[in-house]
Amino acid sequence: MVQCVFGTHGWQQVVAFDRDSTGRVVTVGRVVLSARERPQWLIGVQVRGDGVVRVQVGDIYPGGGWAGEWSQRQWRGYRWDGGSFRQVSGPTTFPVNPHEVNLVVTATDLVLGVAPDGSRAGGTTVRVRNVGSAPARSVALRFDLPAALRPDGDGWKACRTAPGTAGGPVRCDLGGLAPGAEFRLSLGLRVAPDDPLGAGTAELTAQALDAENQVVAEVVEYDNVTPLPYR
Repeated sequence: MVQCVFGTHGWQQVVAFDRDSTGRVVTVGRVVLSARERPQWLIGVQVRGDGVVRVQVGDIYPGGGWAGEWSQRQWRGYRWDGGSFRQVSGPTTFPVNPHEVNLVVTATDLVLGVAPDGSRAGGTTVRVRNVGSAPARSVALRFDLPAALRPDGDGWKACRTAPGTAGGPVRCDLGGLAPGAEFRLSLGLRVAPDDPLGAGTAELTAQALDAENQVVAEVVEYDNVTPLPYR
């Protein structure tokens, strides 16, 4: 395996060599070359007794915030046909990599006004965009709110599960989000009449979840969190 490195990344290729009748090493041909269109990463090589060269390939080369364990790996087999190496076994394409999701969340300031019953209520508009190239199977919103600030109104019906009304963080689970799509929610919050809650800043986090409801890590994570000022 040969790699030409520029910085921390470079093109890779697997090349086959043999010996001629005089014992001189000669190049047979290139087995496979990494590519921007993928596979970007050549990981390992095995040569079978039947002449098939097996190469372990990864869809995305690690680096620049991309962890190696996020890359999808496959074994592909190549055989010399007399003129070049051609693929004879293994997958020929990669599925969409879930870690290429990129959620961006924003929220407008929450301004509380006095209601007729003496409580204070207001609303915030939450926007969650998927600016990545992979879909989010589902999206989880977490509102780290003061205990006095509770969900209020019909806007929360967009959540798959009813948000908690007791103190502590509030979670809102949403459906899938395709690349280029967005959720826009108008959510109400209320403070009880006898609570002296002053101005402050809460925090809102948006995360993509997989089929097991585990968080899918992203390369760009700083835009998964946004402040939610209230006053």
